[in-house]
Amino acid sequence: MANIRKEDLNDNRVLRSFQLFFAKTTAGGIVLIIATIIAMIWANSPWHEFYHAFWKSDTLVQVGDLILFEHPFYYVINDALMVMFFFVVGLEIKRELLVGELSTPRKALLPVIAAIGGVVGPVIIYMFFNAGLESAKGWAIPMATDIAFSLGILSLAGSRVPIGLKVFLAALAIVDDLMAVLVIAFFFTSDISWLALSLGFVGIGAMYVCNRLKVNNAWVYFLFGFLVWYAFLASGVHATVAGVIAAFTIPAKSLLEKELFFERTQAMWKKFKDNMNKNLSHQLNEAEQDSLDVMAKGINRMMSPLHRLEHGLHPYVAFIVMPIFALANAGIYFGNFTADMLINPITLGVSFGLFFGKIIGITGMVWLFNKLKLTSLPEGVNFKMIFAVSILCAIGFTMALFVGNLSFPTNHIMEEEAKIGIIGASLIASVLGIIVLNKVLNSTSKA
Repeated sequence: MANIRKEDLNDNRVLRSFQLFFAKTTAGGIVLIIATIIAMIWANSPWHEFYHAFWKSDTLVQVGDLILFEHPFYYVINDALMVMFFFVVGLEIKRELLVGELSTPRKALLPVIAAIGGVVGPVIIYMFFNAGLESAKGWAIPMATDIAFSLGILSLAGSRVPIGLKVFLAALAIVDDLMAVLVIAFFFTSDISWLALSLGFVGIGAMYVCNRLKVNNAWVYFLFGFLVWYAFLASGVHATVAGVIAAFTIPAKSLLEKELFFERTQAMWKKFKDNMNKNLSHQLNEAEQDSLDVMAKGINRMMSPLHRLEHGLHPYVAFIVMPIFALANAGIYFGNFTADMLINPITLGVSFGLFFGKIIGITGMVWLFNKLKLTSLPEGVNFKMIFAVSILCAIGFTMALFVGNLSFPTNHIMEEEAKIGIIGASLIASVLGIIVLNKVLNSTSKA
């Protein structure tokens, strides 16, 4: 039998993990599209006033006379529910840094430089339209690529898409998200309560200690994570940042060596099989139950909290949190729409920044670094494919809407203009991206 290298096993494990992640993400992208359409219809229906009133209605959490939380419903979504989204983003970033496309400098360089180009390009174009204006504070809106939407559109091209291109887009979008989180942390922070922030970092420290002590119970991290979120919320630092920081404290290592796990599981399986041959009943006997219990505990110790949390939370984020976010934030009321809203600096800066900034920034940086022979394209991927994917990167839905809310928290008109730019550019990028990608893949298959 041919020898199997450990590296090959690791590569296969990473590939299987990515394929599962890709499948879940693309399905979530479809649900996100449906939620966006519903929000747009609802916001322009006869019940459009109820749409806005519903999301602005107050949410109160009170114990006796002590008010713990009193904010509008949309605030609960953007500052509480979305923390779960950012927590999963943090888990994905940590996984990529440990075993994925960001685990070595050589692997990470291409998506990192592409992401940098895809961030700088949109900012430059946005500021070209808005420098010196009050709207300049929205410079970060066109920065981020929506990973669910972009991978969802990419999946429409089917099995013709090389796996290397899918991995490149996912890694680029994850680095893109990390940059957006850093921007939120440093540029969208109000007056800081140092006491609350200190308590938040005490909670982070407690989670790190649990990691070092090899605590494997995810509920322990959830409890400390909730306290960290509340402390960050009270501190003035945007609470979603707490989600990413907390994610980096989650253990990624198994508590059992693979060889020991295999030996124990093999022994328990043999014990189960021997008892199964003796037990003719459909009910499990005590020996069979004991064997299953030991195997279940072994599996639980083999699966790290990071693995369990990422895969456990991803469906809730993809199919509940993000669709609710889209319902609350994507509804643009066109009853007050004027032609000026299409040609104002915010709409032009966001739409041109997303579309042209992403394409020029990503393809320009990839071309430059390949020309200098500092990077190489993934196997089976050519530069035309990179160009096609750069168009999909102009889909900046979830994170762009989120940053738009932070940029113009008290100016509803500016926020609406930003939404028009975001949704307009994302729609054009979706349609044009799949057309160009199909053309490129067809020409590649014929070559």
